[in-house]
Amino acid sequence: MPAHHIATPRMLLFVAVLLLLLPAVPCVVAQESAESAQGGPVSGASETPAGGTPAPLTLGDYTLSGSGSFGYRFLNLEGNHAKYNQLLNLQEGFRVFSADFSLQPTEGGTGWFDRMWVTTQGLGGDPFPTIRAVIRKADQYELRTGYRSTQYFYDLPQTDFTNNRAWHARRRFADADLRYTPTKTLSLRFFYNRSERLGTDLSGSPFFYIPLGQDVWQALGRFDSIPWAIPLREQANMYGGGLDYQLGTTHIHVEQNYRTFNNPANLQTFGGQPVVVRGPLTPVQNVIVERWDTLAAFNIPTTSVFIEHEVNGHLQLRGGFVHLRASGPASLDGSLSQGASLLRYIGTGTTKLNVQTADAGFTWTIFKPVELMSDYRYQSYAERGTQSIQALRSDLPLPMALSDDTLRWDFGVHIVDSVLAVFPSRTLTFRGGLRFVKRDIVRMVDGETAPGTRRTWTYTPLINAAWTPSRKFSLRGDFESRVNVDPYVRITPESSVGSKIRARFSPSDKWGIDNTFMFRNLSTEDLSFEAHTRSNSTNLWFQPLARVGFQGGFSYLNFSSENSIRFLRGTPPLTGLLSTDQTVDRIFTAGVNLNPVDALTLGFTGQFVRSTGLGTITRESSMYGPLTWPAWSAEIGFNTKNLGRVVFSWQRSYYYEDLFRAMDYSSHAFTLRFERAF
Repeated sequence: MPAHHIATPRMLLFVAVLLLLLPAVPCVVAQESAESAQGGPVSGASETPAGGTPAPLTLGDYTLSGSGSFGYRFLNLEGNHAKYNQLLNLQEGFRVFSADFSLQPTEGGTGWFDRMWVTTQGLGGDPFPTIRAVIRKADQYELRTGYRSTQYFYDLPQTDFTNNRAWHARRRFADADLRYTPTKTLSLRFFYNRSERLGTDLSGSPFFYIPLGQDVWQALGRFDSIPWAIPLREQANMYGGGLDYQLGTTHIHVEQNYRTFNNPANLQTFGGQPVVVRGPLTPVQNVIVERWDTLAAFNIPTTSVFIEHEVNGHLQLRGGFVHLRASGPASLDGSLSQGASLLRYIGTGTTKLNVQTADAGFTWTIFKPVELMSDYRYQSYAERGTQSIQALRSDLPLPMALSDDTLRWDFGVHIVDSVLAVFPSRTLTFRGGLRFVKRDIVRMVDGETAPGTRRTWTYTPLINAAWTPSRKFSLRGDFESRVNVDPYVRITPESSVGSKIRARFSPSDKWGIDNTFMFRNLSTEDLSFEAHTRSNSTNLWFQPLARVGFQGGFSYLNFSSENSIRFLRGTPPLTGLLSTDQTVDRIFTAGVNLNPVDALTLGFTGQFVRSTGLGTITRESSMYGPLTWPAWSAEIGFNTKNLGRVVFSWQRSYYYEDLFRAMDYSSHAFTLRFERAF
């Protein structure tokens, strides 16, 4: 039998539990209907105060209240697991979906704290778990601690059109923040946070680069399609403290922090297989990468000062200064073998970075309906670095110096933002402004100016308007035009024009509609580059009865681009290359929520995504193609006297691509969830 027709033991357990509990549903509903008709309490009302909230528990001089939601998710997945993880990543297992606990003294103002609470979400294996804890005493202190994690997958399998490329990473964030307020005008803050990124980066690059001489690197082709695995082990810690002081109409903020960053990486392959690339004597001999380890680390102290001063009711001034210094080592330890010959690379380097940022601005109320806001920022960026690479061959007595450079980057960035705001009435506002950015970039190698030195500037006019004649209708719109003169990166468009308009109409509390339209055009004449984006999104909601609600929507996105590929140095190996992209996305959404009686709820939400398009380069096949992704979730929930609220849900999702069928998957997820408050 096909795998998707086989009932697993976990699925049978889920069905058995469902069959045992479902008979309670009509009993609960019937009991509630009967008691309601007699004017008596509904199910569970004996444990709930008149206000509808369960009475808190008393623990000595404190009261404890909270709520929780936990259960088990069953998953049946067929097809490409990596694509499922990239889109949903909802795995099977026990979960604490949410929890909220609050502890308060029975008498306000007594004890060490006024309130302490803990909240959690997605614990047990979901991709975005969070835990937050807060303890507070009014006008004295507040301590916040937290942990959150994110997990992302990207996997492009090996096909006739693409190399295997994947990125699997989990990022973890932990923080603690204590704010102490000894007086009404002084607040002290101490904080710590830690972040790390763990996972694997898979690369199917067709080349491996090795140094041969001073600023000369050779590209060696891949011997096979086995992807390289680069473990991700980034770690960063930040410690700091600061103060906020209020002196009359002047507010002063001072902060000092210290950050450390560590990023080791070592090239690997799967199953202990060596990394093999084609050497100069291929096919007689290949080059085996025995070892390729790198390290980059930084220590970064930062000092910041900000001041805000209200001169009078018409003029406010602000200014600030940030000084950042960073320094740290870099290293390379690699070895290659070809036959009996062994070649080892040893590289060392240092980086020193000094960034100073100063800004000043004001807000001037020229007269009551007109305000002028203007800010100027200057940033000085100076980077100094050294790099040295030596090669040692087993058949040569002395090492060879391949690189011994002193590098220097100097940036000077000027930014001016000015906005004029006009408020003709309470329902109508206009804002018009201009942003000007100028960058002076100097790159030097061994004391001499090198390629990469350039001056570039950007100016961007902005217009924004909003009209809200009543609570039933609102209209907002903005327009932006950006011009990049001699952009530093050639991929940056020289011209960018875009606008966004949003209208919302809700004639009553029972129904409403929301529509957003957006367009953007990008272009660069030298590269014959053009890109056009058009999108429209409409959402509608309708609630004819208090116990019945509907919602639906439709989104449309059209993206097209065309770009010529040119070689700026040397004789072009290929000419007449053109890159084109054309994508049309259509997304349909719908949902319904029913509450026939107080004890029973029914819900359904669904989406249908259809994307069509191709991305091509001259004489090559498309890099992607049309895809379809329907998904929906159905849910039934009911209140029980002893178990609290019980919820069953069914999540159905399937995905397929017209060109790359190896990406297809089909999934069923069934969840049994219990919810209770106390």
